[in-house]
Amino acid sequence: LSKRIIKMKKYLLILSSIIIITVNLNLYSQSQQNPNINEEFNKIHERINRLEFKISFLDEKYEHSIELSSKSIDHISNIISISSLVLGVLILILTIFITVIYTRTNQLIKKSSKHINEIKSIDNDIKFNISEIYKKIRNEEIEYIINRLIKVPEDIIHYSPKLLSTQIDQKYFEKFKNILTIYESKTYKTHREKSGDYLVILFQHFPSQCLFDEYLYKKIEINIPYLIDNSFENDLLFMIEQVTKEYIRRGLIADEKLILIFQGIEKSFFVDHTDIYKTIKEIYGEKISQLLAYINKIDGLNKFINNINGA
Repeated sequence: LSKRIIKMKKYLLILSSIIIITVNLNLYSQSQQNPNINEEFNKIHERINRLEFKISFLDEKYEHSIELSSKSIDHISNIISISSLVLGVLILILTIFITVIYTRTNQLIKKSSKHINEIKSIDNDIKFNISEIYKKIRNEEIEYIINRLIKVPEDIIHYSPKLLSTQIDQKYFEKFKNILTIYESKTYKTHREKSGDYLVILFQHFPSQCLFDEYLYKKIEINIPYLIDNSFENDLLFMIEQVTKEYIRRGLIADEKLILIFQGIEKSFFVDHTDIYKTIKEIYGEKISQLLAYINKIDGLNKFINNINGA
């Protein structure tokens, strides 16, 4: 726009010059013809001067307008630059905010999905497998009792009946053994000895671990006949099953520990319980002849040997 205006100014000046020259020439020619032409010439010359003054004034106004326009453009450019910066910062903040919200929403969705699946699983167990619900509740109760006994091992006197009448998962063996160790390492104990309560619970629920744990076996060795004679039927069958499976797993046939258990059965009122011998023969399978060859050399197992042969 400014370049066009400058060109227009040049054209205007050239046109004015041409007009002035043309008028002067006309006046000059007329002056030769008319003596009064000088007066007219002066009037025209004054008009030309006024016109030049106006042109000069307009030119100044134009320059001033150009300067104001340039400043306005610079100011607008600064405003746009600042606005762009502010807008960029706002977009960055909004992007971070949306990202955080999106991440948290995804986390909540995952947690909600997990809880929904857990609820569905619990609902399914309630409808079709209530035993799983009971097992979870029982394990929670066992965990509570264990944590209590770690703090107060003497409290076994209150929890012993509950623990003896409850099925305890094999994963809790080390925890009960550690509680017994804590109790026996105490300097000051109450007047009543509580180790026996722990040994009964350990042998009932973890018989094979007790036999192959040197520390525990030394403590229960002399009490095995008593523990067997005071067992319930289901506890004794569980003990026979667990112990004989562990011997087969280890590639053993028998040793003095297993013989001690057989002797305990021989002296108990369970000696004629046929399920005991059926369990032993089933687990040993083809190796039962090796077991019979071993126990035939042991005195005091006559009834046990006759019953296992007749099972």
